[in-house]
Amino acid sequence: MAYTRYRSPNSNEIAGAYRTEGSNGAGIWSPSTASDWWIYDNEIHDNYELNFGGNSYGIGTKTAHRFIIEGNVIYNESRGIGFKEYGSRDGVVRGNILYDCTEYAVMHELDGANTLTSENVIYNVGTGILLSRTQTDMELLNNTIYNCSVGI
Repeated sequence: MAYTRYRSPNSNEIAGAYRTEGSNGAGIWSPSTASDWWIYDNEIHDNYELNFGGNSYGIGTKTAHRFIIEGNVIYNESRGIGFKEYGSRDGVVRGNILYDCTEYAVMHELDGANTLTSENVIYNVGTGILLSRTQTDMELLNNTIYNCSVGI
């Protein structure tokens, strides 16, 4: 399977994405029903969503299928990595470093399936890994979570 890759040869630093009407205030945002993508080796921080009290995503998506998010450093965000809406599935969130996120580091929301979240280092956040509503076939393995209000 070929993945769409989001990375420059020298990695990316993504900072200061401000939400205006029609945008999302995320460092990287995947459109609805995106599939077969790989986001890796990025530094993402200090993004801002103006219309929603400053909430932002380092990496966010709606209904992702067959995805890999790995090796990213995400900090100074409201939300580190978030899967919104229904049915994100067949994905891997691995080897990321997430810190200083006010709400959560990784969030799987609404009917996700067949995802692996492993080997992430998470600290100084509100909730380390947030599981919301129905999740099936989800694995959480070897994550290091500390200095958080809630771990998982």
